[in-house]
Amino acid sequence: MRSKVKKIEGRSKSSKKCLFISDIHDGHINAVSTLHPYKKDGDYELKLNDDMQDVHYHWCKMLDEVGRLDFLCINGEPVEGEHRKTGGKGTWSNDILDQINDFKKLSNMIKYDSFALTIGSGYHITVGNSTSDDLVIEHLSRHGKNICEVNGKSVQNYFINVDINGKLFSITHHLRSSSIQSYRSTPAASEAAGLEFLRGKLYPHERDIDVIIRGHIHYYWQHDSGHQLVFVVPSWKLWDDFVLKKGLQGVLNHIGGLEIIVEPNGEIIWHKHLLEKYPIPTILSV
Repeated sequence: MRSKVKKIEGRSKSSKKCLFISDIHDGHINAVSTLHPYKKDGDYELKLNDDMQDVHYHWCKMLDEVGRLDFLCINGEPVEGEHRKTGGKGTWSNDILDQINDFKKLSNMIKYDSFALTIGSGYHITVGNSTSDDLVIEHLSRHGKNICEVNGKSVQNYFINVDINGKLFSITHHLRSSSIQSYRSTPAASEAAGLEFLRGKLYPHERDIDVIIRGHIHYYWQHDSGHQLVFVVPSWKLWDDFVLKKGLQGVLNHIGGLEIIVEPNGEIIWHKHLLEKYPIPTILSV
């Protein structure tokens, strides 16, 4: 069965401006949030340190620069989740409703006509027998059209094919990663090659995938083969102890989003909105 291609509706013969953001992780102490995230249990507001204020203001700066969007894609994990295994370690609140309420305030800053939310890691989104994504989609639907809803019914959104001004986008959250700098391009290039074997299975046989969008690995990467673009969308979370399991190179991630404009003639223009912020440690003396 062929995967349905979703088409963004809007003004005919006009450019389409899109914003792709991924791995927001609102709720983690090292991830983007409002300036005063509220924790219901204890009834208090968290005060952000200087680093996290910089991340918040970069979110605001990016949205000021992109303006109103034809399409917003949140490519997985808008909130951090409950951290069930660690009892909430690393979160400013492990109450999923606190996290969602804060993300709602962040998303209210985005102006868009249509949107899609793809499914991320189960660890970050599972709440009992449901997911936090359900509540996020309900809120986002108040401000724009959910393209993953067809004839009043939601379609699977682990991976989606989206037609934007005649260009076919393949979008999903997960991608293999490499913490070794010299191999950081390999997962993106491998994904592009592998999609050719899925022609006629996960996208129509007569179509070409023009743009591949992935996330999950928290660093920005772009691969251009001449006829196809691959983008790995960065995250909104600074490093934590988890990434250190693969050594210090795992700390080198990016913060930001990806803006793509597709012109009526098929030209694709993109701009990465990146904040490179790394934890420069204090040099100790003996």
